[in-house]
Amino acid sequence: MGFVDEHNSHEIDTDCLAQAIATFQHTIYSCHQKLKGKQNAMQASLKVTAFQTASFDVEFKSAAPVDLFGPSDVSDTFSKIDNLMQTTDDNEFKLILEDLQGRTVSNYKNFIKVLEDNRLAVKYKWVSSIADKRVVSHVVTRHRVEKSIDS
Repeated sequence: MGFVDEHNSHEIDTDCLAQAIATFQHTIYSCHQKLKGKQNAMQASLKVTAFQTASFDVEFKSAAPVDLFGPSDVSDTFSKIDNLMQTTDDNEFKLILEDLQGRTVSNYKNFIKVLEDNRLAVKYKWVSSIADKRVVSHVVTRHRVEKSIDS
């Protein structure tokens, strides 16, 4: 996941980074719990494995077991959050929110608020399966972040 400011700088305020990582983790955790049940919630625990320059990138590793023949359980969770972040249709956005409800929605709003308050765009990618090596990669522009907060 990369955080991009309007100057595409290679640094980020520590409070901003801490809030962005924490609110993202809370969003993933609560969404995974909603989709897979409380007993599987710990699979959505993310570990930071690296920081990289260039739009300040943070690399995460999931605690979910890796399935050699298909997507991991946490891949469904990332896919749901990806749908939420990528949809441009207000009705579809509301349907996704209604499906998630509760903590996931409030955590997602907190994540988006951190992005908006710090005037950040976000880019992310993940490998959904080792077997097919499919990489999901998107950029959520500042304009899209602002639109999300208004929805």
